Amino acid sequence: MMVVLFLAAILSAVVGLVIFGTAKGAVHEAIGGIFWIIAAVFFIGAAIVDALQRTSRAVTREILALREQLHAPPALTTKVQDPVDPKAELRRRLTP
Repeated sequence: MMVVLFLAAILSAVVGLVIFGTAKGAVHEAIGGIFWIIAAVFFIGAAIVDALQRTSRAVTREILALREQLHAPPALTTKVQDPVDPKAELRRRLTP
């Protein structure tokens, strides 16, 4: 989604520049300016989507870390545990 917004912003900025550069009247200049505003909105949208994706990944990592801490064995155990495949163990813990 972020890539689509970023490409739309670049396309809109280029179209606005071309229209503004070849303007023959005030209407063309206004349309070029509108395209620049649209490009700014697309850039801001791409930045917001990127921030939300990064936050979502960070929250997911924190939730998995907390889940690991809740299911971790007590720290002072004398029992020796068998080695476990970490991916299989994580899959086992995440399935209800």
